[in-house]
Amino acid sequence: MQYGNRWQLHFVVAGLLLFSGILSANPAELADFSRHGRLRVDGHQIVSEDGTPVILRGAGLMDLLAYNYRPASLDYLKKTNANLVRIPLHWGRGGLSTSYEAHFEKFVELADYSISQGFYVIADFHAVSFPSQAGLETMATRFFTDVARRYG
Repeated sequence: MQYGNRWQLHFVVAGLLLFSGILSANPAELADFSRHGRLRVDGHQIVSEDGTPVILRGAGLMDLLAYNYRPASLDYLKKTNANLVRIPLHWGRGGLSTSYEAHFEKFVELADYSISQGFYVIADFHAVSFPSQAGLETMATRFFTDVARRYG
């Protein structure tokens, strides 16, 4: 397997470490929204609504439209005892800069399904370095405003 740069290799190694943690996790220790509700930070721990420390383990998706994820794509994560999924919206290279509505619709589809399955969701506005970042802050604000309105 060849990688274009050392950062790609770092992400692959980090992904392998993450999944090795998921596969060895005790399901009883993992956070589940139906059991723990909204999370918060207390000192150096993530805790449930009642203050119980929780463990989050999961994976991040790649470009939503390029990989054509479907809700059932996330079913495998549940089998690995994951309880967290990062869902990104990509800026640039034909991403949000040209089709915000299509990306946000896919985000909502996957986020709604993830939540219905007990996953916590990280909403990620994913921007990489491109020659022109015009509108980046405006688009990021739009995304997080839309996410806040929908999921509060």
